[in-house]
Amino acid sequence: MILFIPLGISGLCQRLHLNFDRESLRLASTQDAVPYLFLTMAMADRILGVLGFPFNKGQPRGGTEQAPKALRNAGIIDRLKSLGNNVVDHNNVDLGILPEDNNTEGAKNSEAVGAANKKVRGQRVLILSAIRQQ
Repeated sequence: MILFIPLGISGLCQRLHLNFDRESLRLASTQDAVPYLFLTMAMADRILGVLGFPFNKGQPRGGTEQAPKALRNAGIIDRLKSLGNNVVDHNNVDLGILPEDNNTEGAKNSEAVGAANKKVRGQRVLILSAIRQQ
């Protein structure tokens, strides 16, 4: 069984006891629903794949794009390993240049959000394929 789990900052830091200062990145609590890291988990082998998502186009304030780096600096990889998992860090999704667009019916940068999600989906398929081949 393979799970694909999006992780926000607050719950993750509390569960893994990471020393992470949200204020240093000026992250608003309303932005915490954004997944900054994705975990893939092969249950039988306890293999965790970590994929960063440095993205900030879907909300009005910047800072969320720094979250994957901040979580790694706070020790998420070592903490997951200390819990007995085989952890593979797949770095960050390469978002490249995303389209700039106007807000559409209350959706901020909808084209950029859609393009970023397609890139995450493509990377996820590659990671899951690699886990299945191990």
